[in-house]
Amino acid sequence: MTVRNLSLLLAAFGGVVSLYLSGQVWVAGLAIDPVLGAQQIQVSGADATPASALSLVILAGLASGLLTSGWGHRVAVAITALAGLGVSGSALVVILDPSSALRSGIAGTLSINGPVESASLGWAVWGALATGLLVASAVVVRAIVSPALRAESSAKASQEETATDLAEAERRRQVSAWDDLSRGDDPTQSGS
Repeated sequence: MTVRNLSLLLAAFGGVVSLYLSGQVWVAGLAIDPVLGAQQIQVSGADATPASALSLVILAGLASGLLTSGWGHRVAVAITALAGLGVSGSALVVILDPSSALRSGIAGTLSINGPVESASLGWAVWGALATGLLVASAVVVRAIVSPALRAESSAKASQEETATDLAEAERRRQVSAWDDLSRGDDPTQSGS
């Protein structure tokens, strides 16, 4: 397996795993409401951040990177790397301020107006941080390695063409010498 294929496989794996992790619990906590009392709340990455959308962008970017070439490929690679960094950034925002992420996650679904207490991080947020970085680094490695491999293969093809051309010229010279002998001429004499 080549470096290009391995990096593509790692990026695709990271995109699928980050999509899965965005649906898992990232933050759990206790919300205090004056009417309802204490409520145990769990918020997924998709509710607290745009991680699921960014995971889909990763997968779409990988697909378009495979289907395009030239500038289109470069744009797809850049978007995929930025989406991977976006997943990691989303996870980092939740890690740094879990109470705010819990508040923003429940704002759209529940009408709890009280304070949020004891917000704790779920395991999936750490996985999302790692998979986002995995995707970004795999895409960057692929972007760096691909042009180097293309340049190496074109140089190798050029060397093979040169060697083939030299071999063909030597073969023609030998055939020409045999033709001279067949006609009765001496190919070693300078006059022929």
